[in-house]
Amino acid sequence: MVVRAARSPVLILCCAACAACGPPSDRETETRLREYERVLIQRETGGSDRSHGADPYLVHRIADPTRYLLLLRGASELVLTDVAFKTLARQPTPRSPTGWTFITEDLVVVSGEFASNIRLFRIGDAEIESAGVIVLDDDVSLRDLVYVEQIGTLFAVDYSGNRLIQFVLPHDISDIRAPASGGPVEILADPKYYQLGRGPLQIRYVDEHLIINVLLDHTLLIVPVQDGRPDLTRAARVEHDGPIWAFDVMVIAGELVVAAGGVENRALDRGTGEFGYVDSFLYVYRFDCEALGSTQPRATSLNLSALGVVTPKALLFDRTQSGELRVWATAYGSDRIAEIRVLPQSLSPIGTWAAPPGTTDIVVSEDGRQLVLANPLLDAVYTVPLQDGVAWTNAIDFTAPVQGTAESRYGELLVFTTLMAPANSSEGLLSRFTCEACHYEGGIDGRTHFTGRGRVFATTKPLRGLADNVPLFTRGGDRTLASMVSAEFRAANQGNVERFPVRLSDHEWLREIDRLRGWGGEVISPEWQRRALMAFFVDFRHRSNGRRARGLSLDRAARSGLAVFRNRCADCHQPLTSTPEAPGGARA
Repeated sequence: MVVRAARSPVLILCCAACAACGPPSDRETETRLREYERVLIQRETGGSDRSHGADPYLVHRIADPTRYLLLLRGASELVLTDVAFKTLARQPTPRSPTGWTFITEDLVVVSGEFASNIRLFRIGDAEIESAGVIVLDDDVSLRDLVYVEQIGTLFAVDYSGNRLIQFVLPHDISDIRAPASGGPVEILADPKYYQLGRGPLQIRYVDEHLIINVLLDHTLLIVPVQDGRPDLTRAARVEHDGPIWAFDVMVIAGELVVAAGGVENRALDRGTGEFGYVDSFLYVYRFDCEALGSTQPRATSLNLSALGVVTPKALLFDRTQSGELRVWATAYGSDRIAEIRVLPQSLSPIGTWAAPPGTTDIVVSEDGRQLVLANPLLDAVYTVPLQDGVAWTNAIDFTAPVQGTAESRYGELLVFTTLMAPANSSEGLLSRFTCEACHYEGGIDGRTHFTGRGRVFATTKPLRGLADNVPLFTRGGDRTLASMVSAEFRAANQGNVERFPVRLSDHEWLREIDRLRGWGGEVISPEWQRRALMAFFVDFRHRSNGRRARGLSLDRAARSGLAVFRNRCADCHQPLTSTPEAPGGARA
């Protein structure tokens, strides 16, 4: 199916502002919203990692013959398709996979956030074979992987454990195949651990260096690998004020060049009661490979929000036939992709392309005529022809497994895309942004920022489980979702009109989703938008506990910690799944 993509930019919000009641004309609406909230909180929902669809998260192009390999985070599957995106084969992966690396073109390693193993898969012309498995004895949450062929080593980043893990693989690993008699070969790989900062998210290897994005420390590490081991004592660092969501890296003429996408690199400013200086930016850093740790990198930057590209979670370096370096900057929060020319001293926009929001990975087709995008937000894979005026195409639609109401699905778009504040500007203090500017994947960003009130500072809290945590962690200490969501629309729109209808004709990608989700109607009213945001917050529970998913029981240290909690903490931090369950109830 082919649809026309909207050309006009749209933008949005983050968390929690003033909880003052709306004008008198809005009181009837808020009364209806409070009644709806009472219905919502009775609804039973599970862990949101299993209720939001198949989530195609990564995509890789295989040549000769051309095929595509897809990693489905929500469905925990590896899928092989032909060039027309017809499914050829699929295999279950470790649970909630977000990382893979290729040992050879036909041998891929996959890890999962909630898994007790790492799996190796052999890719054939039309089949996938589960070839090998590395059993993990430790409690880890592996977010990304990279294989270093020169030393036969697999490096992984453990997001919750804040560690880099090294696995030395057998020298004949590229020849591994499952025996005809049974399951995959068990591979012994004695792990070594290295402590990193908070929340390592992404890892790459180039020219004897590991490049690691430490999300919650807002830091890129460039770590030399010598004698088969990472030397963190000699690592070069790039430190930002806010989070970096993605990067790509390559070596050119003796320089290690890193393109990074993240929030504006300055302190968040809430002096006006809104959210200032949280635009999305592209940064390019150039390191001298011969003097990596002793000299400062050359840096250039570009405001992507001003181009309509919000929350870049996937960047891709590319070179033209003439050798010109460029980078593709995709958007998770808006409906644009930017093509940027990378010059020695500056970044120059070439143009932007229409594409649905929600991209987490990008590859260029073999003929260079289109982009292929993995999109977990909309549960699809999209192709974007690189010809002006040609529509994007929904190549694979994974919508069938999606759970939740139509309102909840639209509420997810309000949180993660720019639908909540379509009139925002990127001028000066103002920003075009989404909730993810401060709540990566609905979690946190590692910031403690000045609120603009007295001497009050605030640390970002997760949006997950928000409906169960009353009074809400908002600027006004809201006691109902109804008052909170109204305040959010007010703060998000930065002085613009906060009550507005959304017309599908203004967002063609949204019209397509309307057809798939069954929302119905050409116009989405302001009240329905607020109902949707409330519904999503009720459904957006914490993800399943990784230890429970792996069947792990509490060890001695954890049992001791539980005793300390019961004796010293439980009076204030009551062990309840929902604060309204407390005696007397916390909800107004």
